Amino acid sequence: MITMIKKQTEENDYIDFIKDRRVIFVGPGSILKNRGLGEFIDSFDIVIRTNHFPVLLKENPDLIADYGKKCSVLYSNMHYYHCHRPLPYDIYHELGFKWLCAKIVKPVDIRAAKNIIRIRRINHLAGYIQRAIKSDALMGSIILHDIISCLPSEFFITGIDFFLSANDNYGAYPPGYISEATQKENIRKGVGQGRGHDLKSNAQYMLRMYNQNYFNTHDFILDKIMKVAG
Repeated sequence: MITMIKKQTEENDYIDFIKDRRVIFVGPGSILKNRGLGEFIDSFDIVIRTNHFPVLLKENPDLIADYGKKCSVLYSNMHYYHCHRPLPYDIYHELGFKWLCAKIVKPVDIRAAKNIIRIRRINHLAGYIQRAIKSDALMGSIILHDIISCLPSEFFITGIDFFLSANDNYGAYPPGYISEATQKENIRKGVGQGRGHDLKSNAQYMLRMYNQNYFNTHDFILDKIMKVAG
């Protein structure tokens, strides 16, 4: 019972954090390179990023002109979490993070993050989205569903291209986004850059949400969504 109450409080607090605010999800796609959208991205009330990208921005400030520097919420998948424990909570604190949303977090990590960043487990979302998409959901699809459920005043998505820019050297991302440890694990598991996901089903879901005015995006991002959706 205590666990259920804590979980509900966690969810309510997150909804209150997102509701009625201007929110942008910035994917780590190399499609944003040389577009100079950093100031536009940082103009939003809440900026959402994934996995290693905030650390990459700290290590490579030259990326800020294209990707911005602000980060309010970080979404982490299980693969990244397992490859990078313990997570760099000191950096998260320095960058001004408010929330970490992760599919799985061990109690020891929750204790380590106390008084630094709020942690919210989102493993329950994957199953729901999987039923809607009829495929394993990409993190972008999970974030889309999660944020629109919180009723932001505006939701914008950028920095995704459904891995159309992928190559053997992880060209879908800026250099350094996929660490060597993660690359080795990807090779071992045969995953990475969308492998293991039905990209078309995910793109179709995102296009349905766009057509229902749940989010907005740049024309060059919409072109990629439509191309993959078919």
